[in-house]
Amino acid sequence: MGIEIQGRVGPGYANDGALQDPRLTKDLGFAVQDLHGRFYEAVVRGTVFEAVTATAGVAPGTAIGTTGAFTLYNPLGSGKNLVLLDMDMGYVSGTLGSGTIYICANTNPNAAAVTGTAITPTNLLIGAPVGVGKAFTTSTLPVAPTPIHPVWTISPMLATTVFAPIDVRLLVDGKYIISPGCALSFASVAGAGTSPLLTFSMSWEEVPV
Repeated sequence: MGIEIQGRVGPGYANDGALQDPRLTKDLGFAVQDLHGRFYEAVVRGTVFEAVTATAGVAPGTAIGTTGAFTLYNPLGSGKNLVLLDMDMGYVSGTLGSGTIYICANTNPNAAAVTGTAITPTNLLIGAPVGVGKAFTTSTLPVAPTPIHPVWTISPMLATTVFAPIDVRLLVDGKYIISPGCALSFASVAGAGTSPLLTFSMSWEEVPV
């Protein structure tokens, strides 16, 4: 005996937990498509955050050590995983040295907590409260982190160099997940340059462990 499947034509709205018919198009096809933006569902539930260094910028550094230009730290016992969505770098001033910016990981959850100049994250559901993730600039790490991926190449340019505005974005879309007690940082292996200053940011979703 066949089973009849019915649906409702057109958009509809319901509360979480409600039982509803699946949505159909006007020509009676099942509507399967992206709904709103890619991150809409997570953002509207208040679980996506972003943190950025001050507009004055921060020195990217010259080697991987215990100081991070930008660090995202998940406190031990937070009960959440920080799922990285994207990361950005922007030029502020000075002459950059040639080299590479790496994303680096502190993987020991029992190590000392990350400290530094705190950055207040913004909930991307604007007006909603902040979550558990802690962001720092000029951070102090418990040990030198492990480089896990080269993300950007920098070259010796300065403010008067003729070039397109630098705002480099990398969509990682959940590739990196910071478990409680661990951290991700940006670190540069590059020449010293002359007073180079950059801005860095990360956005992430907080998901229960």
